[in-house]
Amino acid sequence: MDRKIRYILLGAVSALVLLLLMGVPTALVPTSLFTRMIPATSLDYTFLAATSGLAGAYISLSVYRRRDSNKATGSAFAGAVGGIFAFGCPLCNAVIMSLIGTSTILAYYVPFTPFIGLASVGLLATAVYLKARDRGCDTCEQPGPGREDLAGKVPRTDISAG
Repeated sequence: MDRKIRYILLGAVSALVLLLLMGVPTALVPTSLFTRMIPATSLDYTFLAATSGLAGAYISLSVYRRRDSNKATGSAFAGAVGGIFAFGCPLCNAVIMSLIGTSTILAYYVPFTPFIGLASVGLLATAVYLKARDRGCDTCEQPGPGREDLAGKVPRTDISAG
C-alpha cells in the first residue's frame, strides 16, 4: 500500500475515533449512556464533524512528518478544546456549571457558542495548514531572487568541510 494512502487512512480513522470520543459524551452521537439537557442544533453537529476531521488530519500529518517540530501544537490543542466547549452541552459540563451557574450559562454562554466553534475550527485549520506547510528540511527550499533566510543571509549550498 502506498505510504500516502496509509496516512490518509490514519487521518480518516483518527477522525472517526475522535468523532466517537467527543460525540458520545456530548450526546451528539445517540447512545443510552448520556442525555443532553439542551437540544442539539445543526451547528453542534457541524462543529463536531469539523473538529474531529481537522484533528484527525493534524494527527495524520504529525505522524507523516515524524519530526520533533512542535509547530502549531498549541493551536491544535486550543482548537480541539474550544471545539468541545462549542458543541458540548453547557449544562452537562461540570466545569462551566460550577464556575458560572445555570442562568448565566443560558443567558451569556450559549449565545456565544457559535463564535467559540468558529474560533476553534479556525485554530485547528491553522494548525493543519502550518503542519502541512512544514516541509521538515531547512535546505530544501533554495532562496529565489530577493528571498533570504531569517538571518538576512542566503544559506550555504555547498557541502565542503571547512
